[in-house]
Amino acid sequence: MAKRLVAALLAVMPWAVESQAEKPVYAHFIVGIVENYSVEDWKADITQAKAIGIDGFALNCAPERIDSYTPKQLANAYQAAEELDFKVFISFDFAYWSTGDTPAIIDIVGNYSSHPAQAYYRYISPPLITFFQ
Repeated sequence: MAKRLVAALLAVMPWAVESQAEKPVYAHFIVGIVENYSVEDWKADITQAKAIGIDGFALNCAPERIDSYTPKQLANAYQAAEELDFKVFISFDFAYWSTGDTPAIIDIVGNYSSHPAQAYYRYISPPLITFFQ
C-alpha cells in the first residue's frame, strides 16, 4: 500500500512542480530606502533577485511630497527591469497616500501601465498595481 502511495505521489509531482513554476514570484521592494540608487544599483538588486527565482518587484512607494526621489527611483527601477527582462509594478503605500492623491496615482499608473517592464495580473489584463496600508 505504501509503495502505491509513493508511486502515485511521484507520478503527480512533475505536474505539481510545473504548476508552481508557472506562477510568478514577486518581492516587496521599499523604494523609500533607495534615495540615491542608480540604474546600475537597481540592476544589481534585480540580478540577485533573479538568481534566487524572483520574477519581479512590487515597488512600494510614497508620494513625492514625502519622498521627493520617488519619481526618479520609479523611472530607474522600470529602466533596469526592462533591460534585464524583469517585471515590476507599483504598490502605493497608503500610510502616506490618500484619496486626495487620486489624480497623482492616475498619472503614475498612466505613465507606467504600458511600459515593457510592467507586470500584468494575467497575460491579457490591466496592469498590476497594489495598495498597501
